[in-house]
Amino acid sequence: MSGTLAKLGGMGGPFLKAGRYISLVAPTALLLSALSIWFATTQINKVISTGAQSAANAITKNQPPKMNKRNMDAAGYAEVVNLLSRGNPAVRVQLGINKDSIVVSVADPEQMPEWVFLLSTLQSYRPGLIWTAERICLKKCEDNRAASAELTAYTQEVIVN
Repeated sequence: MSGTLAKLGGMGGPFLKAGRYISLVAPTALLLSALSIWFATTQINKVISTGAQSAANAITKNQPPKMNKRNMDAAGYAEVVNLLSRGNPAVRVQLGINKDSIVVSVADPEQMPEWVFLLSTLQSYRPGLIWTAERICLKKCEDNRAASAELTAYTQEVIVN
């Protein structure tokens, strides 16, 4: 056993001698840095939760937000009909009966891809304008049409008091 200790003493001698010079500065600095990180984290969490709470309080103190929906007027529908009817003659675009909608239709089933394309690109006509299909017919539609859709448009805004 004493031979083993002698071997360890011989191997660990330089390390043991260097250990005498290590002071309490390194462990103290490590402890202080860990405490600083913990303190900073708790303070950041407090700031975030306080900000979220005050934002929630500001919203609930006031009246709830309101939706303001405005339907497109007859002049707007006439402009859309004029623009779209020039783009693809195979697709018929016309004003609705009360001029408060547009009707998009095709006579031949082979023209359905153009009809679908026009309907899908209509959503990007004007930013903020929302289109709703009031009526869609496929096959045997009015006036012997292969496909027809009656569409209305509106804008909406959220009002927060």
